[in-house]
Amino acid sequence: MGYKPLIVLAGGSGYLGRLLVHHLKDHFEFLVMGRAMSCPVEVAYQAYPNNPEEMAFLLNGAYGIVNLAGKSVDCRYTEKNKAEILFSRIETTRFIAQGIAGCKNPPEVWLNLSSATIYPDSQEMQRETSPTPGGNFSEDVCIAWENAFFNSPTPSTRKVALRTGLVFGETGGAFPVFRSLARYFLAGKQGKGNQFMSILHEQDFVSATLHLLNHRSMGTYNVCIPQPVRNKDFMKLFAQQFNQWPQINQPEWLVKLGAMLIKTEAELVLKSRCVVPERLLNEGFHFQFDSTESILRALKKPISNPMKISHGPSIQEI
Repeated sequence: MGYKPLIVLAGGSGYLGRLLVHHLKDHFEFLVMGRAMSCPVEVAYQAYPNNPEEMAFLLNGAYGIVNLAGKSVDCRYTEKNKAEILFSRIETTRFIAQGIAGCKNPPEVWLNLSSATIYPDSQEMQRETSPTPGGNFSEDVCIAWENAFFNSPTPSTRKVALRTGLVFGETGGAFPVFRSLARYFLAGKQGKGNQFMSILHEQDFVSATLHLLNHRSMGTYNVCIPQPVRNKDFMKLFAQQFNQWPQINQPEWLVKLGAMLIKTEAELVLKSRCVVPERLLNEGFHFQFDSTESILRALKKPISNPMKISHGPSIQEI
């Protein structure tokens, strides 16, 4: 085996981090900062450093840093949870920036997770140039997160924010949640069903990450398939693939009640995210699964080498 550049993966013990390690370990060496008990066994693990000097030591000479760290938004937005969601994103991002500033040989590239929910609830296409005015908690968190990222001075390091939609994969992300709904005949439309969903297959998340690491990409990128899908159409397609029995529609009041009972927020499924990956497409990126139908067909097939995920499924999106 020849030389492989080093990627430091912050928050790498979660679903997306394990996904990147599993599929990109032939391209890069990985150093994962995260929870030791769920760290991928094939990579080196490092607890989060205690100070910027230790962070600089870990980052010095690395090809890149990919930051996926942040408390899951699959919870109730209590004041305590909101504070933790915001703090875990802002402070980790600032801490990484302080580490990079202390490097004699700083990383060439820094990818920071963001979310498609930075855009307002809209029925119109949202491109990277679309305004992000904020106004609710999830949007304000993403705006503050990206501000902390882009406003931190790291002049020798290329920066990319990944405004990611819902990631669907056999091993985690949003798919197990929707599959459970279908099993209990609850895969009807949610709310009015007119809200758009911006989604992508896990393999395209990996490919997009690799593209952004290796190209001279900079700035914000939407990471989702080119064609957003309305919730009512998605749920119909999902039920056809995974449970052909009639499904129960969920009016808005029932979605909100159900969200309260399972300790999450109804916004995760009721907000319209009509997002298009204009910049990726302009750079010639090709989605292997570029439609809802192709994503669901791929998920219906058995996987030959599944990753082992040590935690339960959740929708990892803000």
